[in-house]
Amino acid sequence: MLAIKHMMQLQVVLSFLFAFVLAENGLPVTDEGYNPSEDYSPLDNYRPRNVTGLGDFYSWVGSYYNATAEVELEFVFGWQYGEPLCSQWENYTHTAKFNAILSILEKGNWNSGNNSAILWLTLFPQSSPPVNASSLRYRDMGYGEDLGISYPIYSASFLDHTYWVPGNSNTLRPMNGSSPDLFNFNTSQASEGAYNISGTAYPHHDLETPSLFAKFSGLPVCDSTKQTSESRIYMMPEPSWDGEGWNDFQYPHTSIQFDDKTANLTLDGSFHSVPIVHENQTSQGPTVHGFLRVRFCGALDAYHSDTLSLNDSTPSWLRTVGFSNNSFNIGYSENSAEKLNVGLGLASMAAIISVIMTLL
Repeated sequence: MLAIKHMMQLQVVLSFLFAFVLAENGLPVTDEGYNPSEDYSPLDNYRPRNVTGLGDFYSWVGSYYNATAEVELEFVFGWQYGEPLCSQWENYTHTAKFNAILSILEKGNWNSGNNSAILWLTLFPQSSPPVNASSLRYRDMGYGEDLGISYPIYSASFLDHTYWVPGNSNTLRPMNGSSPDLFNFNTSQASEGAYNISGTAYPHHDLETPSLFAKFSGLPVCDSTKQTSESRIYMMPEPSWDGEGWNDFQYPHTSIQFDDKTANLTLDGSFHSVPIVHENQTSQGPTVHGFLRVRFCGALDAYHSDTLSLNDSTPSWLRTVGFSNNSFNIGYSENSAEKLNVGLGLASMAAIISVIMTLL
């Protein structure tokens, strides 16, 4: 009996490894006969998966805004507080620009906490051709360093999504409540209907993989025999031992104002920079700490966004992507509108019946 149990455990492990090998090679990994329409639930924040070209990045209900984000790094001290900077870094501030998408999303079952919405800001390199967000898989969103992608702010971790391939029964769907809020947000509404969300990262909450803010190039170099002009920038969720005495340390704090047309975001925090060294070097050379600022002024991407309601005290959305009730959306088709709306009605009815049966 024990041997059979071990064989079953081995089979599960091999199934997972096989699924990820297929995923890494870009081969189809969905189960035979998978019907994306049956994977939709009105009780969660995922969109229907039968919209061609939507991809994982846009798979959540909410609003998406595009902009060029400006990031500013102000150098303060070296590897430890009180250590002077090299002459090239003294009184130095570096500014860089990124293509950016701000995702403001409806809360899902996998997100626990009291925030009114989920916020993700994604930075992309200004490359040619630009990164196509629709082509990103969940795992690319968690481990996007090789693509030059970074997440300076995410109010709920998506790390659990990186192990999930929708339609593949050998991969794990994020569990309910598995991603707690990482920021303590306050939500208010202006008289004209726009929402204001602001807050600071919870201390002692692990910001996990995306704490790697971004790779920066064109930075001044202290020791050209060791360092290149590129560095990895890490946003610091809280002070560390090398910042002891840094009394004006800035905990990550963000403020967002948005409506159904535009969104503005500011992010202030502290950073630690680790330079990328030449291949023949075994030590990293000088490091630097300082202040980090992000500014984002974006316009709504109506093609990928649901309809934001401005009538409630907290953000809510009419689900339109995947239901053909908004002609601006991806996948809109007049011929499929009636069919999809009937499907939504049936799904909602099933959910209501389920709740009633639970109460009986």
